[in-house]
Amino acid sequence: MADSIEQKIISRAVAAMQTIRISNGYHSEVGGRVEDSRPNWDQEDDLADGAAISIFQGSTETVDLDDEAQMVLRKLPLMFKGFLVRGTDAASARKLISDIHTILRSVIGDKWIVSSVPLAVQTDESSHGIDYAPDTYEVTGIEVAIEVFYRASKFNTES
Repeated sequence: MADSIEQKIISRAVAAMQTIRISNGYHSEVGGRVEDSRPNWDQEDDLADGAAISIFQGSTETVDLDDEAQMVLRKLPLMFKGFLVRGTDAASARKLISDIHTILRSVIGDKWIVSSVPLAVQTDESSHGIDYAPDTYEVTGIEVAIEVFYRASKFNTES
């Protein structure tokens, strides 16, 4: 069975984020620590020498596109969660946000093309921000949220 369009989009996002390296012109070396939906990264072991990114999928919304209700437009929310060493300065957190935006703009693009096939019809920027520890306001991470829109046959996530 083929991967769903949503899995292809997530896999493309992971692969693209893995190119975030200083040698590629980015601000950080996070590319070696990018995963699909990993909720926790250990401060001592996983983040000892930098940051990590996990990509999470939100609940997809669907809208009928035609009178026969055979085609739908799906809105797939994605959150890029950057985990940072607690106490990282805010300027470094903003640089990670910038790196993610650069990948989304220049590597992935609006249409999420994989093997010459566009997976999406549009991508919208939703929000971004810095995460702080409760009470201490130490920087602990960042979040970048986007929405990816794609067309599909009703009840078919593969095409």
